Amino acid sequence: MRDICASVKAHYDKDFDIEKISIDDEKTMEFFQTGQTDDVFQFSSKGMQKFLQKLHPTCFEDLVILNCMYRPGPMEYIETLVRQKHSKKAVKYIIPCSEKYLHNTYGIIVYQEQIMMLSRLIANFDRSESDLLRKALGKRKMDVLSVLKPKFIEGGMKNGHKKNALEKVWNEMERKGLYAFNKSHAVCYTWLAYQMAYLKANYPEEFKQVIEKYNSN
Repeated sequence: MRDICASVKAHYDKDFDIEKISIDDEKTMEFFQTGQTDDVFQFSSKGMQKFLQKLHPTCFEDLVILNCMYRPGPMEYIETLVRQKHSKKAVKYIIPCSEKYLHNTYGIIVYQEQIMMLSRLIANFDRSESDLLRKALGKRKMDVLSVLKPKFIEGGMKNGHKKNALEKVWNEMERKGLYAFNKSHAVCYTWLAYQMAYLKANYPEEFKQVIEKYNSN
């Protein structure tokens, strides 16, 4: 990327700054939507290109979500993601207020932060408890989870939620918690990918020349 940017500065704009590009550049999003992501960090595999075409991302967070989910475990939910993004029917939430933190991911738990925020919203967990939950789910610490689950159910019922709905949400958090990704980490990785795709879409010759040079080495 440094070499491509240097070439862009030399041939087009000496003040070009890759950190100040538009996050919704039309050409760049089109490259993602059509799977033209060969040599783009994190998005170059054929499987990823297939899902890009299916999902047809329309914003930066769509790319973050797919980047998180394209790995063993959450990959099995990508078809659900695609279906719920494109569905004309509203996504159904087991507990309606959870839409606050699941709306941007089309009703699917993707990030660790979502689990933490849901536990606070639904069952009044404090910050330390929600972080303990995140760690326990990720490492399958059943002794800790056996203590936190009753607290989650009790707290949720005090907030007026039904026990069977709380059980379903807890089971969903247990399933997703093992694979849920740290959002800030995912955003940083996806931003790098977006920058590469931006260079490929807007400065194809400079991108090609540099990539070919590195591939030949």
